[in-house]
Amino acid sequence: MVRFAAQLELAPAPDVLVVARAACGALRGVSPERVLVELEMLFARPRGAAAIELLWSTELLLLALPGLFARLGRDPEPAFRERFATLRALDDPPGLVLGLAALYGPEPAETNAFGPMDRGRAAEELDLLRVARSTRAAVLAAWTVACEVAPLARVPASRAQRLRWMQHAGF
Repeated sequence: MVRFAAQLELAPAPDVLVVARAACGALRGVSPERVLVELEMLFARPRGAAAIELLWSTELLLLALPGLFARLGRDPEPAFRERFATLRALDDPPGLVLGLAALYGPEPAETNAFGPMDRGRAAEELDLLRVARSTRAAVLAAWTVACEVAPLARVPASRAQRLRWMQHAGF
């Protein structure tokens, strides 16, 4: 429902959203591989960010990404608002790697430091979706860029400084 609604730029009727929330329990047995395939389809087509937001509003995202919700704690709303803003800012469609990096990325309050514990936590969350090693490595590389390089890009920089950032291992 959310993939088609987002693709066709439709707003589901409130009754449909109520039914979708009520049917969440029936999706508990869906395999992580199937969830990953659906996410890949969402991020491969235009308006994937809108589809993710619709998944959030129907509470289906809670079932789809359990590892992420365990990290975000009792009130994940602010963190997800930040993630939706990031998804909307990416090129459309973002593709699986950037889409997952936006969803599983660092918290806004985190500093530029991206230590082994953070990398391990992110890797564990991605493993719950059973992503391929190459995809996981690419997502973690994008996360590294977000933590270490992107904050530096907010300050005016010379051409030489931008070239140094591009030489950064995470870039």
